[in-house]
Amino acid sequence: MNYKNKKNPLMSELEAKEQFYACKQDHNESPEDYMHKLRAWADVVKHFGGDIAGNWKNIPEDVGTQEDREDAALDYTLAMAYIKGIDQTRYGVLAAELKKLCERTERLPN
Repeated sequence: MNYKNKKNPLMSELEAKEQFYACKQDHNESPEDYMHKLRAWADVVKHFGGDIAGNWKNIPEDVGTQEDREDAALDYTLAMAYIKGIDQTRYGVLAAELKKLCERTERLPN
């Protein structure tokens, strides 16, 4: 990512989070390269002691242990960020369908 450490680690974490949440797929970028870029920003956040995962308590208990739920929260956050930032001109229909699917599964009973 060629990300430079700042003197203030809290500012570095904040800036890395901003980059993660603002990450979008470039028009000529492959879906795989976009996912690699998104994960790289998540790794930069982690490097500075931060976390981009949603609250693990929002993951159903039947997923498993707290650690399993924390992992699922990170995966879900990455998936949602990926869908949100995907190139809408090329994958807009797919993104809309994936969002609908996620909304339906969120309403399923635990």
